[in-house]
Amino acid sequence: MDGTFKIIPQWYQQLFTIHVFVAGKLVPAVYCLCTGKDIGTCGYIFQALIDKAAVLEVDLNPDTIICDFETALIPAIRGYFPNTRVQGCYFYFCQAVHRKV
Repeated sequence: MDGTFKIIPQWYQQLFTIHVFVAGKLVPAVYCLCTGKDIGTCGYIFQALIDKAAVLEVDLNPDTIICDFETALIPAIRGYFPNTRVQGCYFYFCQAVHRKV
């Protein structure tokens, strides 16, 4: 999961993307233009995915979610997917450390 801020139209705050592995390749699966980037926005996205998965009869129970270190994202993941391991992305960790140096 990733949230991108710099390439979106001015009336949105974030482009939220979800990528999945298909046949050993990482492919984009979901794009969300968001007007907020708080825990409520993340929850709205996750609930919509859970609802759609139920309609399609897909078991949406990921083993691991790799994401950046947004303060709203990790608690939302833990709330909607409590049995999923949340792993921070090393690239974003290094980027955050570099900003503090």
